[in-house]
Amino acid sequence: NSHHQPGLDFMSLVFVYGSLKRGFHNHQWIQGSEFLGTFNTQEFIYTMFSLGSYPGVCEGGDTAVEGELFRCDKDALDNLDDLESNGKYYTRKLVSLSNGVDVWMYVLPPEKNTQSQAGIEVKDNITRWLFQP
Repeated sequence: NSHHQPGLDFMSLVFVYGSLKRGFHNHQWIQGSEFLGTFNTQEFIYTMFSLGSYPGVCEGGDTAVEGELFRCDKDALDNLDDLESNGKYYTRKLVSLSNGVDVWMYVLPPEKNTQSQAGIEVKDNITRWLFQP
């Protein structure tokens, strides 16, 4: 599949946009994981909203999401699924980044949207989380 860069297995690539980023309070969950860079989602179809000390992202919007890409091993991914309550709260979905790589991103259903933009910056239709408790 030419869509995937050689040597990058999407099964282990996790794109984080909130409290899991470097310097934020949940980063220790993926501390041992390799940081691959800061990227944006390819599609401008998302809305980011504040849930207090962390943000959520849902589909249905006109912004791309800025975040950090990490290569996680299976243990780290299992830990993240626990942290994010994958399937019950967040859902881990495959999304494409602007560099053409497919990665995992945790999204919420639109009904969880708080409409709050506290701690969030949108610039050139790219949304990023700034708040650090």
